[in-house]
Amino acid sequence: MRHNFSVVLATWFYSGLIPPIITKGWAGTWGTLFSLPFCYLVYWMTNGVTVLSGLLILGAVLFSVFFLSAWVVPMAAASMEGWIRRNRSHRPEGKIAFDQYEIVIDEVWGMLVTIWPMIVWQPDKWLLTLIIAFFLFRVFDGTKVWPASFFDGSRGWYAVMLDDFFAGLYASLLMIPIAIFL
Repeated sequence: MRHNFSVVLATWFYSGLIPPIITKGWAGTWGTLFSLPFCYLVYWMTNGVTVLSGLLILGAVLFSVFFLSAWVVPMAAASMEGWIRRNRSHRPEGKIAFDQYEIVIDEVWGMLVTIWPMIVWQPDKWLLTLIIAFFLFRVFDGTKVWPASFFDGSRGWYAVMLDDFFAGLYASLLMIPIAIFL
């Protein structure tokens, strides 16, 4: 496997190469965990600014990560295909899967979607709120509530990102009262 820039970003600094916890369905746990410092950085950048400014900063970060993934996910998937075939014998020949469980930049994007209530309400207990966001996102990402399940079965880099967008959206809806009251 070539360790190029796309692999570093798509695996979120190689956190996606850590073996999954419990089952393959929970493979993104490490990527989600390693996204927390970045989520805190975004929260810190928006702390003390107006709500609109905070949402604009978060929107710019979300936009950047989404379109960066359009470049890094296909390149990383192609770069990692041989390595994955050697390490996982169940991969069929001839198909490059964009949603390899080693690719976790989608978890980073999903967590950024999850934390938008933190940007709006700026809870005092930000660490507790971030930990709750982590667990809520993992539950929704693992269960794949529709339409996340639709995109989870689709091909293409955008489908990789959209299933985690919906998991993050569901988690963020539960985060609203948590962010308000913590």
